[in-house]
Amino acid sequence: MGVCKTGGTNFRVILKSIEMFKRKSYLELVLILFVVYFTADTESCNQNGKLLESHPTIVSNVIPSYFMNLFKPGTKAEMKLISSYEHIGKDTVCNFMYEGKYYLQVYRLSERFIESLNGSLNENHAKSELEVGVPFYDNQASLINIRDKMIVSKKDNPIKIFVSLNGVDCTANMKNDSVADYNLIIKNLSIKYSPNGPQEIQAEPGDYADQRTPLELMFIKNNASLYLLFLSPKNGISLPPKTLYYLIR
Repeated sequence: MGVCKTGGTNFRVILKSIEMFKRKSYLELVLILFVVYFTADTESCNQNGKLLESHPTIVSNVIPSYFMNLFKPGTKAEMKLISSYEHIGKDTVCNFMYEGKYYLQVYRLSERFIESLNGSLNENHAKSELEVGVPFYDNQASLINIRDKMIVSKKDNPIKIFVSLNGVDCTANMKNDSVADYNLIIKNLSIKYSPNGPQEIQAEPGDYADQRTPLELMFIKNNASLYLLFLSPKNGISLPPKTLYYLIR
């Protein structure tokens, strides 16, 4: 009997020791994972910081003539430049105020685009969040925060375009060979050049935007270049459908 009691006690001690080892191993594993995550996150921040240093944003007053050639002559008098941004390896980004109540952003996505927008543009309405690990430039000249990918190369020239328009009352006003125009109450949007590729553009309402922020988004092909235009109002101002469309030549 005494032997049995001792054996049972030893067995319980062994089980307790194993449980303590498991608990200790679990805590060590959690600690190791935390250190790895923190180190990777810190390294990512350091890399992004170095990229920002080597790819700075230069604020200028440059308005490329090919931007202004997109608009009707009567429109130009009502367009006031807010700012334009210059980035290494990328085209100028221009921010305008139109008629004192609409924000207008103009991007050139490609200098050589020979595809038909009707065939190359693929839309869906899925939610999109800013991708982690891809450095972006921020454009906060309007109530919508627009982010465009910092590092580009020749292989980033679009052939197919995949756009996620997540929002309310999304309407395609026009879609043909050279123009694709949309109105929506934006929640977020994302533009990619392949279904599983990185985001080229990501946008969503900023902190000071109304809960329902109208947006008109346009892709336009002009002189073999592809442009992307955003039109959004100040808070409290409506945005009639095709407002941007009627400004274009």
